[in-house]
Amino acid sequence: MKKIGIIFFLLASINTYSQDKPFMYHIDCYVDKDTIPTEFFSEIRSFALFNTNTDSNFDYNLFSWKLTVEDYSGKKVSFISRKGFPDFLTQEMKNAMEGLTNALPKKIIFDDIKVAKVNKTGGTTYLPGGSAVFYRGKTVKKCK
Repeated sequence: MKKIGIIFFLLASINTYSQDKPFMYHIDCYVDKDTIPTEFFSEIRSFALFNTNTDSNFDYNLFSWKLTVEDYSGKKVSFISRKGFPDFLTQEMKNAMEGLTNALPKKIIFDDIKVAKVNKTGGTTYLPGGSAVFYRGKTVKKCK
């Protein structure tokens, strides 16, 4: 009987985890942990999520995030997403990610991500969305 209880608990835990963490973050075609090539930064359009959850009763959308750009000397600059437009990157954010020739970003970090979980029959809850990190440099991956 004890084994059945443990198995049930583990299944419930796995099911809860998989429903609340089904997101992959991306900037255009580059996904979390990718290195983005220098020449691409002038073309960046948006920060968004892929929802891999199969529960059709809910819509998942970015609600908010914090962007931190860190250069090789350790200097950091931070931004907060625009209210109502969480996938939108301002020109100031793009400029920080593009960097200057003598101060190129080392890491581009999106953290404090919140995801709105909207029940199609009404009601919204907010989930912690973790973080996403992108790196700057030469890469062979090309956006299509």
